[in-house]
Amino acid sequence: TLGSAGFLSVFAVVNAANFKDEETWGAGRALSALGVLTCVAAFATMVWQSVGDNPSTAWVLAALFGGVGALEVAYRTLGTKGPRKRRS
Repeated sequence: TLGSAGFLSVFAVVNAANFKDEETWGAGRALSALGVLTCVAAFATMVWQSVGDNPSTAWVLAALFGGVGALEVAYRTLGTKGPRKRRS
């Protein structure tokens, strides 16, 4: 479940980035949008199924994505190479 959640999340983000920067990659925006929607739907279905089978799975997934989000915020605000750092 965690491996699938990670894969679907990364694949959705890649498709969203491709949707945003369509000119650089040359792929159609419709195909990228479909990829994002499909990944989100598959992720939601997987979470629904997992929580129905074992409710503690929701806490594990929430902790995983919460931890990743916290690390991302910390990197962008405290890191030396984050995209939000100003150049001197």
